[in-house]
Amino acid sequence: MGEGFSQDFSQPPEEVQNVVVTPGNGQVHLQWTDAKDPDGVVTGYKIYYGTTSVTDAEQSYADEITLGNVTSYTLNGLSNGTTYYLAITAVDDEGNESQTYSPEVSSIPLAPGGGNPKVIGAEQISNEQVRIVMSKPVRFQRPYDAFIVENSMTFAEVTFIDAIPTDKTVLISFGEGVLIPEEKYRIIATSAVEDMDGNPVSSGITDTVEFQARYIEPPVLQPSLTLPEEIKSPVSPNNFQTPEITPKDVLFPPEELIHSAPVEIPQSDTTSPLDGTGLQIDTSQLESANLVVLKWTPSLDVDGDVADQVLYTRKGLGAWDNGYSLGKTVGELELEVDFNQNYEIRLVTIDSAGNESQGISLAFSTHLAQTGPGEVGTVIALSLVFFMGLFFLGKRRAAY
Repeated sequence: MGEGFSQDFSQPPEEVQNVVVTPGNGQVHLQWTDAKDPDGVVTGYKIYYGTTSVTDAEQSYADEITLGNVTSYTLNGLSNGTTYYLAITAVDDEGNESQTYSPEVSSIPLAPGGGNPKVIGAEQISNEQVRIVMSKPVRFQRPYDAFIVENSMTFAEVTFIDAIPTDKTVLISFGEGVLIPEEKYRIIATSAVEDMDGNPVSSGITDTVEFQARYIEPPVLQPSLTLPEEIKSPVSPNNFQTPEITPKDVLFPPEELIHSAPVEIPQSDTTSPLDGTGLQIDTSQLESANLVVLKWTPSLDVDGDVADQVLYTRKGLGAWDNGYSLGKTVGELELEVDFNQNYEIRLVTIDSAGNESQGISLAFSTHLAQTGPGEVGTVIALSLVFFMGLFFLGKRRAAY
């Protein structure tokens, strides 16, 4: 009489191994190795996933999906920019499931263009401006939602004026004296900062950058010489001349030159725009070409309504001209001048409501000093005078 044997097919499949995940647009693609079953055949798999990592036996994934006997699958309907955690189990022909998840993997679905933008570095370019370098071009709706600036030591939040994205950089502007030399600051980009495909900056080490503030010496004008002693003032009545300055045609097309004198028109917006900064003059072409080059930084457009810049000029104590419309972004200009004359320049910023800034000015002389008997020297006598406040305003009105 033979003996009868019963076989136990209750052993579950082995743990799934070699899971590889690849992100896509609103999806992730998974691949894995065939699982083995000690006493049967693997007939299917289950994918478990969620936005929270599972690290102990009491936790579980939010969602699951049951598959047939396949070794790859694309999980769709996911949110771009969100981190998903995933694990896989095997199921045999007796319905037994792997006792443990596969090693957990994670992935972030991304829109076309791939890769969340990252903060690469920060560079202080002036006493009031810091340039942030990004891994790719970015955009955002409101600067104050996009960035947080804080003192690295005290964690006190630091107020900034504006943040302007340009290609792979963002220029953050602060008020005068806000950045204290030798102090360290931290800039944090929030998820409101996105690339052009809508992928946000991810929270973590790639969204933060630190820099140490420093005092940056304003640029020094070259050459830096003084007027001869016999000229007491660059606008002295003794040096009065009537000819007007003629800007070069290449930079001032004739049809765009004349800008009518500003007229005060009542507007609901009465806030004046900020002045441009750093107005300076380069006289290196004066002796060879009768040219001086004006350079400045256009007004910081805090309210987004800067419409134009107007340059007013006069020779000696003559009348101011009607002004030259420059557009709101010009920051460099060549002027054709005469030797041995005194000039005064005034640059005014105008917004779309007709409000004008106080204006920044400088006066300079093209006087060539004598270097020997009967010889004209090549030393350029130059004096820069910056006029501020009501003094300028009075000068301006007197010119109309």
